[in-house]
Amino acid sequence: MNAPLSPEMPARARFRVEDFLAIDAAGVLAELGRTELIDGDIIKMNPQHRPHGWTTFRLAREIENALAAAGSALGVLVKVTVGMPPHDAPEPDITVTSEPNGNGIIPLASVHLLVEVADATLGFDLGGKATLYARHGVPEYWVIDLNGRRIVRMSQPAAAGYRQADEIPFSDAVTAVTIAGLTVATTELLTLRG
Repeated sequence: MNAPLSPEMPARARFRVEDFLAIDAAGVLAELGRTELIDGDIIKMNPQHRPHGWTTFRLAREIENALAAAGSALGVLVKVTVGMPPHDAPEPDITVTSEPNGNGIIPLASVHLLVEVADATLGFDLGGKATLYARHGVPEYWVIDLNGRRIVRMSQPAAAGYRQADEIPFSDAVTAVTIAGLTVATTELLTLRG
């Protein structure tokens, strides 16, 4: 619920997840392109360029193959909204979920790993997004830093952020902390051209 208005400071109207979905379904956001709901605010997402798209596609495929090799029932989705009530509905680049099939947005309780591919958004992905995901209890979060050619792997979520963060260069494999058997080679990312 929003705070009451005061003469000193006007209250901010924060949208809820259900408000955001209703506005989107009504077509109001269509001309904005891709959007997310972050802390009750509707955010227009940046255009995606080829290095971002190539990396997202390749990494999602590698994660999917590694999960299959490990005999995991988890699924991989790309650029699908995750519901984080009451005021958040981000669209991570990659989501590993126990509920890849079905209608609507991905339920938060099904999320095992979120991945963001970052170039121009690195500060937000390591800062605001990391805090958001940790606050909602996402067990593990990876940021693929295209410019720094590294993966920042975060785990142990808490209210203020992730308690554990490790950096893995693109030349090394990255192993999930919270998903048994998930190890992904990153050498293919070394061939990325900007």
